[in-house]
Amino acid sequence: MSKWRALIAADLSKSSLAMLQPNGWTGTTYTPYGDAPKSSLGQVKFNGGRLERVTGHYLLGNGYRAFNPFLQRFNSPDSLSPFEDGGLNAYVFALNDPINRVDPTGHVSGKPLLDRDGVIAIANRTWRGKRLTLLAHGLAGVVKVKKQTLNAEQFYNYLNLQGINLDSYSQIHLVICHSASSKTPSSVPFAQQLADYSQTSIMAYADQPTYVTTYSPNSEKMSLKVLKTDTRYRYRETHNMKNEGSFSYEPRNFEPSTTAHQVRKS
Repeated sequence: MSKWRALIAADLSKSSLAMLQPNGWTGTTYTPYGDAPKSSLGQVKFNGGRLERVTGHYLLGNGYRAFNPFLQRFNSPDSLSPFEDGGLNAYVFALNDPINRVDPTGHVSGKPLLDRDGVIAIANRTWRGKRLTLLAHGLAGVVKVKKQTLNAEQFYNYLNLQGINLDSYSQIHLVICHSASSKTPSSVPFAQQLADYSQTSIMAYADQPTYVTTYSPNSEKMSLKVLKTDTRYRYRETHNMKNEGSFSYEPRNFEPSTTAHQVRKS
C-alpha cells in the first residue's frame, strides 16, 4: 500500500480549514463556537483541538472538561465557579466571545496588563469584583523584578509606575513562591505587607505553587491555573508548567491592616 501525506491549511487560531491530498482537496467551515459539518479533515479541528468522533466534543484542558460546539457550552461546570475566577456562569465557553477568545484549559483567561521584568499581571472579574493575579519569582519577604529583589513597598511602587494601581482591586492573587512565608519568625510575610499597602485582600502561597499557563497569540489572552492536587502528568505535553519538584499547595489569605494604611497615607 502506498504511503502519502496530506497538507492541512489552518487559520491563526489553528482551526483546520482545508486538506490537500493526492486525489484532491476538501474544506470545511465553522460556526463561531466551532460546530462544523462532518468532513475528512481528521480529528484536529477547531482551535487546534482534538475532536472526539463519537460525541463530536472537544476535551479541553487535557480532558478536564468536554466542550460541546453544537450547544455552545461546556458539559460540566468550571471548578473555579461560581465563587472564584470562573464567574457565575459555570458552563460558559470563552466568556461567550469565541471570536476574540480561546479556552484551551477550560478555565478563565485574560489579557496580561503587564508582561515585563519577570512580572506578569492578569486582571479579571469574580463575584467579589475586580481581581488581579500577579505572577513572579520570589523568596520569603521579597519578589524578584528583573535583576533586583524588591520588598512589598518597593513592589507596590513598581506596579504603580507600570500603571497598575493595586488599591483599585477587590482581591489580589499572588502566584509568587514563598510570598505567604516569613523570612524570620518575627517578620511579616510579603503578602501581609502588600495587603497593608494596597488595603486589599490577598491570596498567596507559603511554598512553591505549581501552575500551568497557556497563551494564544491570536487573541493575546493568557490563562493561568494553580494546581490544587498533583495532576502535573495531565499537562506536561500540552501546557507550559512550572515546578517539577515536590508538589505543594499551601494557600493563605491576608486581610489589610488599617494602621499600616494610615501610616502610608500620612
